[in-house]
Amino acid sequence: MSLHKALAALCARASASAAVLLDVNGVQLASHQLPKRIDARPLTALLAGNVAAAEELSRHFGGGTFRVIVNEGRRLNLCFARVAESTILVVLFEDSNALGRVRLFCEKSAPELAALVQVIPKPASKPHVLSPPGEGRLASGHGAVPPLDKEAAAMREVLSELCLSTFSQLAMVISTDGRAVAAGGKTKDFELPTIAALAVGNLTTSRKLAHMLDEPEFSLLIQHDKRNNLFMAAIESHAVLMVVFDEATAFGALKARVRRATAQLQSLVSPCLETGQAEGGAASEESQLRP
Repeated sequence: MSLHKALAALCARASASAAVLLDVNGVQLASHQLPKRIDARPLTALLAGNVAAAEELSRHFGGGTFRVIVNEGRRLNLCFARVAESTILVVLFEDSNALGRVRLFCEKSAPELAALVQVIPKPASKPHVLSPPGEGRLASGHGAVPPLDKEAAAMREVLSELCLSTFSQLAMVISTDGRAVAAGGKTKDFELPTIAALAVGNLTTSRKLAHMLDEPEFSLLIQHDKRNNLFMAAIESHAVLMVVFDEATAFGALKARVRRATAQLQSLVSPCLETGQAEGGAASEESQLRP
């Protein structure tokens, strides 16, 4: 069976809209039913960049190689699954389709796809590779949590409650310029400034993918086997909420709590960002996040 036929069979079994197989450099190996209006080369480059940004972020939580990455939109979702060390499967599916169903068939198809990839001739020259957005962007002062004013204190209360109610390890609001605005949970266990800068890279690639696929916004889920998982959701256009959780957290309950927390945070983020920009985040992380 050819790669094209294998992807067609996968889409049929999983009721998926399209599928693409690519290497970590963004080179398309095969595809099935990609929308004709979309230029495949920039799409696969963005998909590879999204994976690179996600894995760079996950290294700070003891991860690296992902189990699955999901970009959730209002109409269209993307499911990334690793087929081999340097090969990635991306399946596009409608929001009405169950993620569990798509993941199941991706996992079942992985061994066959991996075997078929082995016989493909390697490209003669290395293509242009997109580096993870946000990499190396952590400038002085960026990532620092601003002083705990009224809005920041209210945000921290929302984030702490989110962690308690979902058994999550960390909840954090990050501005689009890479600053940690507020955090709750086990804040001392994580390098907040670095995480904030890397999370913006994920947000950037997710938004570019959303724009290319006519989606207003994507949320992002990164899962690892027996390690911390990440979930990110946009707070309007100027910030993102990131939650770190493990197997003790029920993902369905987490999504519901995140929606409620996002609604609460929307009215608090803008004043807090203005305060952070004016004051420059001078206070130390220890004093800002002390329990």
